[in-house]
Amino acid sequence: MGKIRTSLEVLSLGLGLFTAEALYSGNERFYRDWFLPAARFVVRDGETAHNLSLYAASHGFIPRKPRNVFPSLKCKVFGLEFDHPVGLAAGFDKNGEAFMDLLNVGFSHIEVGTVTPNPQPGNSRPRIFRWTEKNAIINRCGFNNDGHDTVYERLKNRPWEGRGVLGVNLGCNKTSIDPTSDYVAGVRKFGEVADYLVINVSSPNTPGLRSLQAKDKLRCLLSKTRIDGIIVSNTTLATYEQAMACGAAPILKNNEQNTNVYGGLSGRPLFEKSTDCLKKISELTKGAIPLIGVGGISSGEDALSKLNAGASLVQLYTSFVYQGPPVAHKVARELNKLKSSQHLTTE
Repeated sequence: MGKIRTSLEVLSLGLGLFTAEALYSGNERFYRDWFLPAARFVVRDGETAHNLSLYAASHGFIPRKPRNVFPSLKCKVFGLEFDHPVGLAAGFDKNGEAFMDLLNVGFSHIEVGTVTPNPQPGNSRPRIFRWTEKNAIINRCGFNNDGHDTVYERLKNRPWEGRGVLGVNLGCNKTSIDPTSDYVAGVRKFGEVADYLVINVSSPNTPGLRSLQAKDKLRCLLSKTRIDGIIVSNTTLATYEQAMACGAAPILKNNEQNTNVYGGLSGRPLFEKSTDCLKKISELTKGAIPLIGVGGISSGEDALSKLNAGASLVQLYTSFVYQGPPVAHKVARELNKLKSSQHLTTE
């Protein structure tokens, strides 16, 4: 009996050391195929899992990767220097709590937010749903965030200086009677702190927000905030069938007056449509302004498709959820290899 117990203790210790080493080193297959599936099984609620991931990131419990390892991918966009084109989209670090550690895992840039002038709780929970079979997420968060002042305090000293690029994604409060003034307030608050700002008028989870995309309202908004680029395209409306597939539809239907709205769909199902949209906008703008390609990116090949469609930079989010922190370095590494192969082929 004693030998069996000793053997089990040795086995447990060995498994523990293996797991710790795999997590610390950022083993891509271990995160994707073992650790994260097990974590999803244990933590069923999507938002609880998100909060645990954010806690781990903000306390340094994620792997670190060296910077400047792909010199051929360096690029200059908006007058800013990027180590490579791959960044983390808004939505993960809403309140600027973990951006330094997220830069350390291999992203060239992090987008904080969406941030509104006043703090707001967002929509009722549950509001994040995983569609694992499709590598997708449906969310109806509704711009839950700590507000301008709190987020500004975390960013004001620019601790990321020289280690990456940081953007702030700006939104309007749900109860605002003048949404345009909310965006102007955001520009004034973060204009001298952030490296770049994003005017978010695309979320399907804030009532009336997408009405700002109407020609007259959009012209008024852009004339007051100015624009140097476009992000194409991070979410689309989830259909009833898609919401049903991840168990969200009954909950969303009961919580929404408009039962045709089931939240924002992000991830792999967006890839082809968002890339087509990116290509069309690139053709319309004729390269006059930089474009950031978002939607379904999980590999270097996906990133290259976005760049070939006209993007100057790319951002991912959902693949970070399903593949973990190693995906940042993985996508950049694969992109570097593909671009190097293209260069050799054309010579």
